[in-house]
Amino acid sequence: MNLDRVALEGVDIVADLESCSEQPLPLNDDAVDVVLASHVLEHIAQPLPLMEELWRIAKPGAWARFRTPYGSSDAAFEDPTHVRQYFLQSYSYFAQPTYWRAD
Repeated sequence: MNLDRVALEGVDIVADLESCSEQPLPLNDDAVDVVLASHVLEHIAQPLPLMEELWRIAKPGAWARFRTPYGSSDAAFEDPTHVRQYFLQSYSYFAQPTYWRAD
């Protein structure tokens, strides 16, 4: 399945990943085995609602692969549509075991 916020050729699901806190993704719970997001996450201003939605639609044992430019690379900064940079440990903050240290 291809998901985009614009109904283009080859897009199966139209949804705005930036609006997950107000509008759930149009998929049932436990619906997907794999999430592939290449050069998407660095464009999302509020990634936590998106991650919550991906957790909801993922089947038990599903896996996700996110590709982003490395945070200190030129590619992370030269695109003006990037809203944040990601580093190796950035992804661990989407898990509870890491976040408890921040409180």
